[in-house]
Amino acid sequence: MSVETSTARTVTVATVQFEPIVGDRVRNLAAIERLVKTAKTKGAETVVLPELADSGYTFRDGDEVAALAGPVPDGPGAKTLCRLAEELGLYIVSGVAEQDGDRFYNSALLCGPEGYIGKYRKLHLWNNENRLFRQGDLGLPVFDLPFGRIRTRVRTHMAQSMLTHTSMSITEIALYLGYSESSAFSRSFKQQVGTTPASYRTTHRCGGSLAF
Repeated sequence: MSVETSTARTVTVATVQFEPIVGDRVRNLAAIERLVKTAKTKGAETVVLPELADSGYTFRDGDEVAALAGPVPDGPGAKTLCRLAEELGLYIVSGVAEQDGDRFYNSALLCGPEGYIGKYRKLHLWNNENRLFRQGDLGLPVFDLPFGRIRTRVRTHMAQSMLTHTSMSITEIALYLGYSESSAFSRSFKQQVGTTPASYRTTHRCGGSLAF
């Protein structure tokens, strides 16, 4: 998808959809690297990955979250994503399971050719997320990039209406990632880009899958 900014600068944004395997961070990061490199060959300057792309989404319990989460930007998932962005010379927005001391957040990080830029912690937790993660405490950050201002969000059904109708200036591009029905993104504005895992009804895990 190409987005035109107010200075007539066209930005090519790729939304990557795949099915993260819960509990297999190595495999997930390998898949991310392959897909981001493919997007780069097709001209992408910014790549948006799904919610909790490095860990998978449907955790059994808090112990599983603790085993898969990492600090941002110093955890294994964040380091891999930032290294990839630096090597390829593009921007990556990805959902990650973040650990900060004894607290865990459903976060989105932004990194680019210059390395780590910033993060957003999900404000509107949904369903079981409330027992696994803390509510975000960083507000709604906006990041200034060479081609415009970037806002990241991690979406939920309940927050969808409020977020998709939030006004934004013509110089801002809103990038969304989340577990939600695909129809949620058919109503997105021209300057909003969203991605979900390829299947939200079946979550694949090490040793099996979970349908819901």
